[in-house]
Amino acid sequence: MNLVRVQEVDYRYELLIRRAYAEVAERVPGFRPRSVTGTLLISSPGAMVHYHADSQPNLLWHIRGRKQAWIYPALDPRFVSVGNLQRIFADEADEFLPYKRAWDEHAHTLELAPGDVASWPQNSPHRIVNTVGLNVSLSTEHRTSASNRREHVWAANLMLSRQLHLPVSSTEESGPWPAVKATYYRAARRLSSHHRFRRIATVTLRMDESAPLGHTLISR
Repeated sequence: MNLVRVQEVDYRYELLIRRAYAEVAERVPGFRPRSVTGTLLISSPGAMVHYHADSQPNLLWHIRGRKQAWIYPALDPRFVSVGNLQRIFADEADEFLPYKRAWDEHAHTLELAPGDVASWPQNSPHRIVNTVGLNVSLSTEHRTSASNRREHVWAANLMLSRQLHLPVSSTEESGPWPAVKATYYRAARRLSSHHRFRRIATVTLRMDESAPLGHTLISR
């Protein structure tokens, strides 16, 4: 179960996330996220999160059960193609990626117990498996000026190559040309909504405290 944007539903999560990030900011000079969102993750024993890469940086605050995570080198075309990452940045595809078991020899592994907090470089592909018991974690995604700039530069490369047929491939994130590309992408995104990826969700169950399993199925 992915309970998204919990800070907008219950103010206690908002206070908790603010307090947690304030503690991180005290220990990391210059860390000032522009926004933070929280997702409460509740997953069964043995459940897994398949190989994927997120567009923005995040933290995984582990609460219950045990997990193992495999973290792969960020921005390495051996583990995620430039095209796939561009489409993730441009919101044209979800975050899941092709995966090969042989890549595990290049991964850094983490064993997560209750009370542990994990982070990894922005856009590092990763996968996670529950190893012991019912697992509960809070995943927080934060945006910074630097992380937004990377997203916009990569997405602009895709857009410029398609629309204007320009041979753009540089992923340099600082300087006048990256700033022009990022500005172009932001402007184009405001003017056009049809290029955005939309995931269509199908509701199959409804939470019901009176039901034996805590939910009832919805017939379609």
